[in-house]
Amino acid sequence: MPKEMNPIHIRRSFRVATVLSVYLREQVMPSVEPYDECYRFSQVTFLLEGEGTYTAEGTVYPFRAGEVLFRRPNRTTRIAYRRGAPVSYAIISFDCGTEVMDAFPAAPVRLYGEERATLLDLIRTLRRICEPLRESEAAMGFALKPDTPPAALEFVGVSLERFLLMVGCRLSGIGLLTDESEKSNRHTGQSQTAGAVRRYLEERVCERIRIATLAETFGLSQTALMKLYKREFGVSIVEDFTRMKMDYAKNRIAHSAQNFTEIAEELGYSSAGYFSRVFRAREGVSPTEYSRMASKRV
Repeated sequence: MPKEMNPIHIRRSFRVATVLSVYLREQVMPSVEPYDECYRFSQVTFLLEGEGTYTAEGTVYPFRAGEVLFRRPNRTTRIAYRRGAPVSYAIISFDCGTEVMDAFPAAPVRLYGEERATLLDLIRTLRRICEPLRESEAAMGFALKPDTPPAALEFVGVSLERFLLMVGCRLSGIGLLTDESEKSNRHTGQSQTAGAVRRYLEERVCERIRIATLAETFGLSQTALMKLYKREFGVSIVEDFTRMKMDYAKNRIAHSAQNFTEIAEELGYSSAGYFSRVFRAREGVSPTEYSRMASKRV
């Protein structure tokens, strides 16, 4: 005789009905005064770089890189970023029902490795299937591309639901994969290691550093190091180190009398021509064009 089954009914509480927009700002300087915001939809605001404060329900919270805000609909909030330092952040606006967002605290929530990787993958997917709103370049808004297949949209919805579930379960004390304290400690340690690697690169921006040397310095295999860095920061080590070098180069171009050959040599590039190709690929303009732009701003 066939065995009887006891069906387990699953109530889908974390259901995302609509994704309204995605905004991504990278390496921008805060320039506007903070202002109150209140929307009819929900938002996830993830701070990748920088720091500031977040005000919700009359309470002011510190807001630091690696933390996410779960902004509820019809609630007045305010974000103030610290002046004089660049910030990078992503905002996803969506509809999912008020009950879901009420499950999250008003205070910022720190993300750990798996949660962070899921959100960064979602942001990258949204950027691939969306295109910039030209009339809103200052805000880096995006609209859905007309040829986006329905399966891609379903993937976005499921990914956002998965992210909300992962964080929601952790905050409610449910460890889905391992013991919660063990997982939290492991992710905290990995985040600290990734942060130490980034600081190491920032302090040696003018050097030529090989992945093998970096891995040996931090006692990791090259594969483990590259995976850890990509998961924590959403970019590869090479891409991020190149960004650091180009930021340094832009500062030297704008504020020193060095020529491009001298800057290239200082940063460890083999030639000014190679430096110029890397600069254009990263910044979208040549060093000469950037120099002209910088001189006009002075």
